[in-house]
Amino acid sequence: MSFLQRSVCYDKKQKLTLAISLGYVVQVYPSVLLPPELERSERTYVAFNRMSQRTELDFDTKEIQKSMCKKPVLFFLKDVWKDRNITRGSYIRSSERDYLKRKVFCFRSPPLSDIDEIQVFASPLSKRWHLAPRRLCSAVKGYVNGTLFMFVRQCGRGAFGSASDSLD
Repeated sequence: MSFLQRSVCYDKKQKLTLAISLGYVVQVYPSVLLPPELERSERTYVAFNRMSQRTELDFDTKEIQKSMCKKPVLFFLKDVWKDRNITRGSYIRSSERDYLKRKVFCFRSPPLSDIDEIQVFASPLSKRWHLAPRRLCSAVKGYVNGTLFMFVRQCGRGAFGSASDSLD
């Protein structure tokens, strides 16, 4: 039921934004981005008449980030398995060719440069998952031997899952 739903969480210590699309990718942004910035899809296509205006189609999109310093580091889904009542997903870092460029031009290493794998634990959604709001809340649980552990669950009553909640 939560396949391809998106959850956004923040790493307080490193000031990172993690956008999790369950069943597909974890995007790690090198700064704090608010949910409205992440909700709009990137335009990865061209209209049939080759016009490149944002208003060409009826839905709101944003341009692909051209600055390598602001691009997210991607971790793609490798494996999924069930561990009792919890679903676990293993996401592996994409092969990155511009690691050295990022380090030189951005004056720092890419985010989570020592992490090769992200494991996401997802608890089952309630039977009322189809009712609004359909947000998923997530949290960074810790780092062990090159693996980042995260937990995704349905937001509880009164939980917003916002940047202000995560970055106190």
